[in-house]
Amino acid sequence: MKFWAYKTQYCDDIVFAADIEADKVARRLVGRWTSPKFYSDGIPGRREIMFQRTNRGGSGGHFYYQSEDSDRQGDGARETLSHALCKRAISELTSTTLRVGSREIPIRILDSSSEKDVVIGENRYRPDVSFRFESDSEYQMKWDGILHVEVWHMHATGEKKAKDFFGSGLAMFEIRVTEKLQFNVAENCATKRDMERHVEWLKGLFSGWIGGRMLSDPKSREYLLAENKELFKSLDRVTTEKSSVELELEKAEVDILEVRGNLTAERRANTALQAEINELKELVVQKNQKLRETNTEKVQFTEANATAVKSLFLWRLATSALVLLTMMLLWLQFAF
Repeated sequence: MKFWAYKTQYCDDIVFAADIEADKVARRLVGRWTSPKFYSDGIPGRREIMFQRTNRGGSGGHFYYQSEDSDRQGDGARETLSHALCKRAISELTSTTLRVGSREIPIRILDSSSEKDVVIGENRYRPDVSFRFESDSEYQMKWDGILHVEVWHMHATGEKKAKDFFGSGLAMFEIRVTEKLQFNVAENCATKRDMERHVEWLKGLFSGWIGGRMLSDPKSREYLLAENKELFKSLDRVTTEKSSVELELEKAEVDILEVRGNLTAERRANTALQAEINELKELVVQKNQKLRETNTEKVQFTEANATAVKSLFLWRLATSALVLLTMMLLWLQFAF
């Protein structure tokens, strides 16, 4: 059964069967058909006429369709109440911050509308909420100050719709109605007071931030021109830096050639020095060899000298003995 409906074909003012039944009780009209026309959920302008009646047994009430459409069998719902209330809360915001992944996009909402026609080629779309906004971030220029919002409760936004919006340069943000955001009062006994309390709670929550994903994140012509201008500036900076680097490279090449020349000269000097060192080593070896030979000759001379001294001593001793013997013989000769 359907327990809520819209008051008119185009407004977002919701009425509840429980409130109508309470009014009947107050006016002593329980069980009587007294309600005017109401309208089903759906696209404004295409809502279907509904009426309200008391349930069998006289407890509570519900809405039913005027038509005898067999697909609905007199009642039923296409848009959930949680979806409708979330859509309304978003449409009444004056500011919020969109959280998309690691991005935070603060926006100030200038005006908003629900189910506004957006014609793209042969297709006609009606986003749940459309904003005209301003922001201190780059996204005001990027999205041209316009953002469309889709509320996902039972059905996600179609891929073709997202592609068409992107192709037309229209930004689209999608929020999912999680269990936390759902209207948690049983619809058969829900009242307008319950609805208003939930909407105010949602508005307080969404005024801080709304988490979701970008279904279409285009770049406006103005943004692309500014982006291209920055790219050209970056290109100029890169070109300047490239020229500076090339000059530094040329200077470095000259320095490298100079260092290589110095290294070659040093290698040659080291080669010549090594040759001198080798010659000196060879000379030292020769000197050492000559010194060893000199020492050997000195030892031999010393030994020969010692032998000569010894021989001279013996000769002198023998000569002295001979002289003494001669003198003794002469003495003996003259003595006798």
